[in-house]
Amino acid sequence: RDTTYRVMGGQPLPVPIEWYASLGRWHRLSLMRTPQTLRSIEDVAKTASDPQKLRNLLRLIEDQEGQNLYRAIGQAKTELSRQDSTVLRFAHKDLKIEQTITRADFESWISPDLDKLAAAIDDALERTGLGTAGIDRVFLTGGTSFVPAVRQLFIDRFGAHRVDGGSEFVSVAEGLALIEVEASTTA
Repeated sequence: RDTTYRVMGGQPLPVPIEWYASLGRWHRLSLMRTPQTLRSIEDVAKTASDPQKLRNLLRLIEDQEGQNLYRAIGQAKTELSRQDSTVLRFAHKDLKIEQTITRADFESWISPDLDKLAAAIDDALERTGLGTAGIDRVFLTGGTSFVPAVRQLFIDRFGAHRVDGGSEFVSVAEGLALIEVEASTTA
């Protein structure tokens, strides 16, 4: 990420951040496989301060290994929900990642998202006029509900006795299926 490149021997320029931003969003991976994007990455790699990093990115995209990288990251996130540290492991050709990550590191990285979630909770409470006392039960679902910092946001507001969960990995799909059934019966 902190690699630079030069155009016609000029001043060092940062590698285009959009490549890393796109890599960070699974739904944009296929868009990165366009000949223009692949050619641009290869061209920048020719004058890059660390060309191997960009060639690793290029191979990751070309070989469609992004999903495997996401799986490795997802596994690390899951482990951090149960323990204080883990090792992120991923290997593809010359790219080898073996990095210890602590829960504190992870929570600092997701801190802006936690702040947005906290603001959304507070906004929902304010808009409904119920306040925390007006909420009997909070049901958390989805894989994110296992993240201790996320769960703590709700515990801080509603108390542990009112926060519950279950069917974390199927409830979202079940809900979407129910919406579809309802939509097809009313059409």
